[in-house]
Amino acid sequence: MAVTRLTTPLSVGRVPRQVEPRVVFVLHRLELRKGGLTKAWLGRVRLFASAGWSVHLALISPDPQIDETLRVLRGEGLLPESVVVHHYSRDRRSLPRRVATRVLSRGRAELIADWLDRVASPGGAVVFADSPQAYPFLALMGNPRVARVFVVHLAHLSAEATRLEGRRAIANGPMTKRFSEVSDATMHAADRIVVLTDAQKQDFQLRWGTDLPIAVIPHCADPVAVPDASYDPRLVVVVGRLDYYKRWDHAIRIMGQVLRSVPDARLRIYGQGEDLDRLRAVTAERGMTGSVTFAGYATSPLEVMAGAACVISTTRREAMPLTLLETLAVGTPVVVYDIRYGPREIVRDGVDGFVVPAHDIKAAARAVVRLLTDPELRDQMSRSAREVTTRFSRQAHDQAWLALGRDLYEQRGSGPGQPGPT
Repeated sequence: MAVTRLTTPLSVGRVPRQVEPRVVFVLHRLELRKGGLTKAWLGRVRLFASAGWSVHLALISPDPQIDETLRVLRGEGLLPESVVVHHYSRDRRSLPRRVATRVLSRGRAELIADWLDRVASPGGAVVFADSPQAYPFLALMGNPRVARVFVVHLAHLSAEATRLEGRRAIANGPMTKRFSEVSDATMHAADRIVVLTDAQKQDFQLRWGTDLPIAVIPHCADPVAVPDASYDPRLVVVVGRLDYYKRWDHAIRIMGQVLRSVPDARLRIYGQGEDLDRLRAVTAERGMTGSVTFAGYATSPLEVMAGAACVISTTRREAMPLTLLETLAVGTPVVVYDIRYGPREIVRDGVDGFVVPAHDIKAAARAVVRLLTDPELRDQMSRSAREVTTRFSRQAHDQAWLALGRDLYEQRGSGPGQPGPT
């Protein structure tokens, strides 16, 4: 069964060619892994390139595979040929000896910030960083025409924080390691912080103050064409990396409860990761090897999700999981734990899926059983699920990102007498 994304040409926010405002995406390294973070920033790269911006990638960490990675990404059309790639490690090695001797006495973060200033150019730029490890480099940049944007694709709170009582206590609870190493001063150096949900914005402002400049731009869900084909009414699917924070052992335990009511139900787990052996052991210990299959990496995840009766998500934390949007877009209901952040914003409980309390295996199992045993309910939820492409439309998403870039460039990047993007 072939599944196709339906996209339309970009028609909003185009910048005149003669202006060529610059946007810089700061990354530690390029990866071929097609995870949610990679999909999101590559999509922004293509968006700004198609809108007439001068797009640059600034790669910080040494990577001997970079040339091959670029070849693959460009060959697949994921990275436009017009995008200019800069390498900190290579640029530093090419410095004249007298300059290299002078800069070696400075700290690494300052050196990277100076390098980013040069990548941004004296004319200014909008500079995006998707990783908390890169936020300090942007904070140290000295170019007054640079607009610094911290993009948050991860939950900043640890799983322990969510067990606290009260919103303020949770918001000020322990953070993940990546965010706990970012200082308050760094956070306040941003010209804009982009988060995916209103709930995370509220938690950010409870921790760092209401003056923190935050924009909420959710992921989008592209319409998907699915040929007429019957789904498997007894198949439950999990799609994602097999690691600790995804907590797929709960999906197995949920399935154990489901099998008591629906003995011929099956769980198929798609993904790779270091947690595979443990998950197989959990399956064996529960005597479920005949009902649970580990299917490896999903080369066509949309097709996989479209053929299931429902998809389960038991992750500990997220920012806004793309998998949920994609699942609903193909018309498959979801059963998801109510965690920070995303499920409550994406899934309409009882309309296109079920949002159950985190850790509540019995509640999740009851929801799965309903979808497996009530075809009319499942069909109704499937029809409602496709509305996600309107609720989180590509057009609104693209307009929001281009408007953000345009506004910041006009505020910080345009010099006297230099027109800003239109």
